Amino acid sequence: MEPPLLKMVLFVAVIIASVITMGRGTLNECEGTECVPVLEYQLQKSAGVQHTNLHQELGTVRELGVKTDREPIVYDPKVTINEPSDPTTPSCNLSEVQGFINSELERTAEMYSRDEEEIRLQVFQLQEAFADFAANIRRRRAPLPLISEPTTAHQPISEPTAAPLPMDCTEAATRGVAESGVYMVQPRDGGAAIEVYCDMDTDGGGWTVFQRRQDGSVDFYRDFEGYRQGFGDLEGEFWLGNDNLHRLTAQDDYVLRVDLTDFEGNSTYASYASFNIADPSDFYRLTIEGYSGTAGDSLANHNDKQFTTYDVDNDDWTRNCAEQFVGAWWYAGCYKSHLNGRYVGEPYQGVAWFTWKSNYDSLKASEMKFRKKSF
Repeated sequence: MEPPLLKMVLFVAVIIASVITMGRGTLNECEGTECVPVLEYQLQKSAGVQHTNLHQELGTVRELGVKTDREPIVYDPKVTINEPSDPTTPSCNLSEVQGFINSELERTAEMYSRDEEEIRLQVFQLQEAFADFAANIRRRRAPLPLISEPTTAHQPISEPTAAPLPMDCTEAATRGVAESGVYMVQPRDGGAAIEVYCDMDTDGGGWTVFQRRQDGSVDFYRDFEGYRQGFGDLEGEFWLGNDNLHRLTAQDDYVLRVDLTDFEGNSTYASYASFNIADPSDFYRLTIEGYSGTAGDSLANHNDKQFTTYDVDNDDWTRNCAEQFVGAWWYAGCYKSHLNGRYVGEPYQGVAWFTWKSNYDSLKASEMKFRKKSF
């Protein structure tokens, strides 16, 4: 927006143009503030401007006054001072008015120049302040510098890595796992991880369970491939799988435990100080020794025997023991123990452990498991 003073100066310039056109001769006859009524008169005569509006626009000129060689003359619109010789055509000194206007224009230009310089300086200061602020924000948001060198020569800094899975339930127990349940273990043969059930309650825990019978909900009369892969529910009845048994027992020296329960609620167990299952090329041969416990040794007759199913016969009998007794086991010719037999089956076809119960009495529950000998 234009300042009032500049607006006034421009307005007076318009007046001058009008005065020059209409009364150049008479303007030369007035001096100083005597020119004010002359300007009023000429403006009213040429543009029809009301006398009251003229007073508003020229008020600043009257206040400033025009320097002359004489004392300033106070203008009062009610009193005629130094009445011109021709009252119908007032006169004024044009050169003095032009000088006044030029002076005001120069003063205004100088004022604007100073203001412009001041604004330019303030803008520059604001730009510098904003740049400092932005740099400070960037420093605060930048990530912490990485440590490029180890703190000591023997303690290099490396990226943290996830701990490997335990190799079996024994290692899980040594890492602090105390609750029985299903866990993932990773045999050290480079193969796939295995989901297993870990018994952390029996005799100090650390047991990897590979067989469980408890309610007859799972059919254990399976072919060789079924027993190789495993089947059932780890939370219920299951066989872990002969492949998994070999991978796990080949890692270390293990002991075997067999827990048994009859239908009257009586329980017993058998332990073996050494336990191993061979690879597929040897048909998952069983190796056990060092019996102890309360159930009697019904596995000794099956030591060093290969695994037999109804479709793969590796037993010592001329016929197939698995087919004859509806199960799968490390049969000799045929069995003293038969924990994979029919659940509550016919005589000689049930879940049996001959040294505790005769083979006519089928057991209610069995659980086979192993852990490291060093545990």
